[in-house]
Amino acid sequence: MLNFLSRKKMHKYGHNIGRHWEAGPQREFFLPECWLNSGTKKNVYVFGLRQTVNGATINTIEVLPYPNSAEFRR
Repeated sequence: MLNFLSRKKMHKYGHNIGRHWEAGPQREFFLPECWLNSGTKKNVYVFGLRQTVNGATINTIEVLPYPNSAEFRR
C-alpha cells in the first residue's frame, strides 16, 4: 500500500514494479514472491520521485501479502 505526494516510478533490483500518479486511483502493486527476499536478506526498493506542485513526499509504504491469494507454507 502506498501513500505518496508525487509522481513516481518504482523498481526492485532492476524489476519495474510500476508507475504511480498522484491522482490515483492505483495504490496497490503486485510483487511476485520470487522478487522478495526472506530470512536474513533485506529487500531494497528504489523510488524515483518527481517534484509536483504539492512537493515530493513518501508518507507510508507497506509490503503485505494479499490475504486471498497469498501462498502459505509450513
